[in-house]
Amino acid sequence: MDRWMGKIAVVTGASSGIGLATAKAFIRHGMTVVGLARRHEKMKTEMAGTEEPGKFYARQCDLSKLTDIEATFDWIQTELGTVHILINSAAVKKPGSIQDVSNEDLMAMIGVNFMGALHCMKQAIPLMRANGENRQIVNINSPYG
Repeated sequence: MDRWMGKIAVVTGASSGIGLATAKAFIRHGMTVVGLARRHEKMKTEMAGTEEPGKFYARQCDLSKLTDIEATFDWIQTELGTVHILINSAAVKKPGSIQDVSNEDLMAMIGVNFMGALHCMKQAIPLMRANGENRQIVNINSPYG
């Protein structure tokens, strides 16, 4: 992890679960983390008291909304300049089996779990390529994704 010290990571779904745990681990290893989540206040509460060596920026971002994603990555480019790591861990799950889920709920899941991740990659890749350094994209799937 030493090679990532001081680098910038974007972590989606940073208000709970794998995203939250990943963000905290990166901060402990000296990374700057931009956490993205719909539940901004929950994310800030969960991350309160997180100690250096890393830094944390909580950004409210609904991954089903392209405008939120674009605005977030514009902010990242303006304020931080680049991205070294993108962790796509945000996901939504609607209750019920595939047979019971409405088309509307199915589209909502695809909107976040698949399209949201793709749009984040589309925004992050140009920033990653421009920095010429080590860079990684990790897409995480769970029972919710």
